[in-house]
Amino acid sequence: MKRGYKEKVDPTEKGFDELDESTRHATIERLIAGIQAKKTKPEDILKLTEHFRKRHSMEDGELYRLGVFSKDYNKLWATKHNRCHGSHEVMLSKRQSQYKSWREILKATTPRFKPRPNEAENPQSLYDASYLTYRPYELDMWGPASYGTLVYDLWNELDIIVNHMQDGRQLCNDIMAEEAAIDKDPERKEQLFWAQYWSVAEKNHDTIEYHIKKGIVNTDNPVYKKMLAYPNTITDLAQNDFHVPSETQMSDFVVLHQTLIVQENEITHQESELLGNNFEKIKLLRFAVEHLDELLPKKGQRFDKLYTLIFIKWCHVLKSGKRKDNEHELFNYIRGHYIGYSKFYGWPSLFELRNSLGSSENVWKQDVAAFNEKLTNLYKTYTEQQNEHKNLNG
Repeated sequence: MKRGYKEKVDPTEKGFDELDESTRHATIERLIAGIQAKKTKPEDILKLTEHFRKRHSMEDGELYRLGVFSKDYNKLWATKHNRCHGSHEVMLSKRQSQYKSWREILKATTPRFKPRPNEAENPQSLYDASYLTYRPYELDMWGPASYGTLVYDLWNELDIIVNHMQDGRQLCNDIMAEEAAIDKDPERKEQLFWAQYWSVAEKNHDTIEYHIKKGIVNTDNPVYKKMLAYPNTITDLAQNDFHVPSETQMSDFVVLHQTLIVQENEITHQESELLGNNFEKIKLLRFAVEHLDELLPKKGQRFDKLYTLIFIKWCHVLKSGKRKDNEHELFNYIRGHYIGYSKFYGWPSLFELRNSLGSSENVWKQDVAAFNEKLTNLYKTYTEQQNEHKNLNG
């Protein structure tokens, strides 16, 4: 065992609190007591002061990055900084330069290490042993004068270190409080899961396409295995494993999940690209295309332009940076799969009408709801008739 003070902070709530609580005891009197006890030379104080002064820009940068991190951390269901080791360890790792500066000043104000009985079982903590934190002290009334203003300059730098530590702690508290609030909100966790799921699917579009074409399936993924262990599979996964998987595990899971869904439901790549893995929606889309003559009114031999657009809006096609116009590609899918005698207006004509009406979802909300009701009723009637037919011939 390495002999010396324990410097590592336990990555737990208790360790996190002990680290930050130690900063609350620092006073200039304690700093002077530590310097006197160590018999620190004036030139060493000057070097220490300059050392910390040079580190402040690094600590400012770290504090800034922690602030940026705090804005995004709880917007993701899976993060690079997952809970494999606990959120407190994540926070400690984001504050390394603050932590390092504090540890250095504690070493400069802590007596030489002397082993105690049962040291292996109960190692002395640097955060308890320093005069700057908890060690009892008595000031030599003549000592401070020998340092002149040097000790006050060092105190000013130390004060900045403490402020950085406390600001960092507040940011971490806010992050963990929000994380705890999300953990109690199943609906919010699901929203975060699916938002990230589709974002990952979009970014890994080419990989998913390649896996589908080549039939590549590797189920050795911890997120996928966890999902299978839950009674309600993906819903339970989303609600119970917030901030547990890493982003890499999540990415691998999405690629695997998308590949399996497409294969199991025989979803075409084009359908997957337009509507994702929502097989129920794809099933209704296919049904609607087969029954367009019953769903869409016509003007002469052509399907009405407005109702064609309402149908396209109902589909709510996924956005993709690779497509110039997502709805145009969906229109091509509908026209290409329609088998009947009616005709469509061309896309330029539909495009012009769409732009004149506006693209806001609220513009189409009422018409889309009416179309959805008409489609689901037709699908329900058709399904019931099919079941009756099967029973009669059963």
